[in-house]
Amino acid sequence: MSRDTDDSPRLNLVIPSIAPSAAFGGVLTGLDLYLRLVAATGARARIILDDFDLAPDRSVVDAASRRVGVDPARIAIAPRRDDRPAVSVGARDIFIAYNWWTVLNIRELVAAQAAAAGGRAAPYLYICQDFEPGFYPFSSTHLVAWRALKGEGQWWAIYNSSELAAYVGALGIAPAEQFVIEPTLSAALRPFLPDGAAPRERRMLVYGRPGVPRNCFPAVIAGLRAWAGSYAHAAQWDVVSAGAPHRPLALGNGIELRAAGKLSLEDYAAMLRGTAVGLSLMASPHPSYPPLEMAHFGVLTVTSDYAFKSLGAAHDNIVALDDIRADSIAAALADACERFERDPTIGARGRSHRPDYLAENPYPFLETLAARLNEAWRAG
Repeated sequence: MSRDTDDSPRLNLVIPSIAPSAAFGGVLTGLDLYLRLVAATGARARIILDDFDLAPDRSVVDAASRRVGVDPARIAIAPRRDDRPAVSVGARDIFIAYNWWTVLNIRELVAAQAAAAGGRAAPYLYICQDFEPGFYPFSSTHLVAWRALKGEGQWWAIYNSSELAAYVGALGIAPAEQFVIEPTLSAALRPFLPDGAAPRERRMLVYGRPGVPRNCFPAVIAGLRAWAGSYAHAAQWDVVSAGAPHRPLALGNGIELRAAGKLSLEDYAAMLRGTAVGLSLMASPHPSYPPLEMAHFGVLTVTSDYAFKSLGAAHDNIVALDDIRADSIAAALADACERFERDPTIGARGRSHRPDYLAENPYPFLETLAARLNEAWRAG
């Protein structure tokens, strides 16, 4: 750490990358929340990159800044250039960590800041978007991610769903302050919501990510093969995968799962509007976004439950399984197909039971959090 002589309030987002290729849901959520806090507090702003990137592409940050009314010129970008980079820290710097390893990396900065201030530590914030220790089998990495989640000193958590907050709380983890982001429909998808009963094809949309264990791709394929082998009308259905590229996979009886490839936002919305049945599994306490998007677009959706998570209560169009054996998935898919074949408008009549999902304000706690940050700066 090097001493920064400017002691005016500054918010620092520590994130692995801002590259357009990394701008998926979690990164965009982290950036959006951070920039709204910058706007609400009026603090100086700096984004510190944890990945080596000597010439970062700031186009994603600049676009996100303009969307929330922040001048992109206000946002300083600090790329990582060394294994142990020297980061300038002032007395009123507050750090926001994007994931578990950025949490661990900023703790040394926070400790050095506290030592320079005579032992008084500023809080740090952790945007916790999933139960990250669960991304790894029991191992050293699992334990290190667990250590990050347990927190140290004055830390504040921002959990991405009440289900995730309940799960982490049940593990005995208690941050000094806690805020919750409830899942909401992306503002970019909102204009494409169907109005009425749009025509739908006999198409099954699968959220398929072979490289992400928590999305249960082996169970997805086993369930689809059981469905293809047991459902009398399976050959009349087109089965399409979105989420990640993969080779075509034979399901049996001449049916194939093909990847749709990289979809633009408009193409994804059109796919949802014209799809009858969806399948998206998630082994995590965090509610996965694809099942909620599918259901609210009128798709009869099969997903999976987990501790403190019951998505079946979120929407009429969702069936949430506590058993993801192949026969269980196949039966749920067959039932959804039969329901659509009997009544092709059934999905359009499904109702949401999650009023916050269609709310236009994804961060109702923003003013409170901004006020708490300003209190911390005044106290410092």
